[in-house]
Amino acid sequence: MKKPGRICLWLACVLAAAGFGCGAADAKRPPVVLRHQFIGAQAVSALEKAPKAVELLASTNALSFRKLTADRFAKWLAAEAGKSDAASINGLSDLVYQLVSADSALELRQASGSWEATIAVKATSSARPRLEEQIKNTARSLGRTISLESTGDWLLVGLGSKDSVPLNEIKSAIASSGRPWKLDAGALVSIEADLPKLSAFFGWPAAPVRLGTVALTITPLGENLKTTARVAFPEAIVLGNEAWNA
Repeated sequence: MKKPGRICLWLACVLAAAGFGCGAADAKRPPVVLRHQFIGAQAVSALEKAPKAVELLASTNALSFRKLTADRFAKWLAAEAGKSDAASINGLSDLVYQLVSADSALELRQASGSWEATIAVKATSSARPRLEEQIKNTARSLGRTISLESTGDWLLVGLGSKDSVPLNEIKSAIASSGRPWKLDAGALVSIEADLPKLSAFFGWPAAPVRLGTVALTITPLGENLKTTARVAFPEAIVLGNEAWNA
């Protein structure tokens, strides 16, 4: 089984663009380095034949891992805003933890000296006002200017290192398809990423081979999960032809 506890961890990377075949992007904005969508823990649990992996989502280890992921991202985002106090980090961590279980989507763009994050989260009309207020309070505590709009069932948040982030592109996508970006039929998770740019953005250690782009989906397969990945490398990978021990 493919580490199923990670299927709702889209904020492990943060709070992928024309190159990924997901629609035309505004050339004036930074290029996309990551797109992530998750249909939400509630939708996964409501599947007619839910994979056994769903049980792991509620396990102690999975909950701890999700909380750790939220804490680490919150600390990073607070640092980006020049904040290191516990109140700012803890408040942001609580918000992130709420979002990782929701039907949600993320787009991360990055260029030299600037970045943008667009977050879309599906929220009921009754829950949306409280969530909006929590997001606004968090932004104020970080000293950030955000874009915050609602369209259909979705609450949209734009956050950047400089100016407020335009949300017209994602609003148009939701109006035409009902989702922020295309999601394969039946998919629980969709990830598209430019790995070199993503690695540089987060300061990840160098990989043993030159990385390229990846498009990954996770779909139910009976009681299991099926992970499909398409990886493009910038150069051929040379593998040694070593003897195997029986």
